[in-house]
Amino acid sequence: MWKINNISIKGIVGGIGFDILASVLLSIIVAVVFSTSSGISIENQNEYQQAFEASLNVRLTFLIGGLLIALGMGFIAEKLSSNLTLINAGICGATLLLFNVIMVTINPEGTPIWSQIVIIVGVLPLSVFGGWLVVKNKNT
Repeated sequence: MWKINNISIKGIVGGIGFDILASVLLSIIVAVVFSTSSGISIENQNEYQQAFEASLNVRLTFLIGGLLIALGMGFIAEKLSSNLTLINAGICGATLLLFNVIMVTINPEGTPIWSQIVIIVGVLPLSVFGGWLVVKNKNT
């Protein structure tokens, strides 16, 4: 029931679920840290939002955090599957890649081009690498 031709539905759902939960948690932590360290009152929403979106530290934190979350997503996807292939991590990475391409297409001004390129190029390989770490350990 949970497998279709070596594809583990449980692994894919677990990997994508991890990605969603970790991304929300990262967003909350970054917003809280930024609000306490910036000294800008949250009551002044326009000033706060402009400063938040312009902060290079925030962008780099989301970029590095997003790539690490992609690695963890592939790891979780393969850990929850019982087969020794990388297909589950690859499907999770491809899903995240598709989501990022859609987001860049909808809002190209949302992030700088260098950040968009790094995310789009890095998500799938890191997800598969996370899965490979599990497969490598299962084979040894």
